[in-house]
Amino acid sequence: MASVLGRENCYRPYWSESSRVYVVECGSKHLVEVLSNVLVGKEAVIWKFRVRFLKGIYDAEGCITVRKRRNHLYPRVYLTNSDLDIINLVRRMLASIGIETTLELNTPSGKRKVILGKPTTTNHDVYNICIGRKAYFMRFARTIGFRITRKQALLQETKDALVGIGRLSRN
Repeated sequence: MASVLGRENCYRPYWSESSRVYVVECGSKHLVEVLSNVLVGKEAVIWKFRVRFLKGIYDAEGCITVRKRRNHLYPRVYLTNSDLDIINLVRRMLASIGIETTLELNTPSGKRKVILGKPTTTNHDVYNICIGRKAYFMRFARTIGFRITRKQALLQETKDALVGIGRLSRN
């Protein structure tokens, strides 16, 4: 945030005891204006650097889950967002590099829930883009991956396990 907002010093995170999370706060009208119109006039540049864009958005809003049933691994990479323009753009970009996805409704608008002890209501439908088939998972791992260490470690561990299972099943 500091480099985007032109600050010399980085913002300092602090621990919020009431929410039990680390928090970084900043205020910028310019940043709000940029983020509220993410795609306006930027789609050509985003497409030119689509793998970098995908890396960034998956670092920010992506996750990986792995389920194991009867000695089979079922890995999934999800991206969660409520902006359908971004959802559709990401799905088109993934398709352009040979990764097929499914779209799932994560949370309908108006749903009431409690997050970290505070009641909240979702304002918009929230969707998941799901990469679920092994071939597309492997392509995601090779082409996009994560820069966040814990996410990349789980992705690599799962990829290695899938490759190991593939070798075992051929013998």
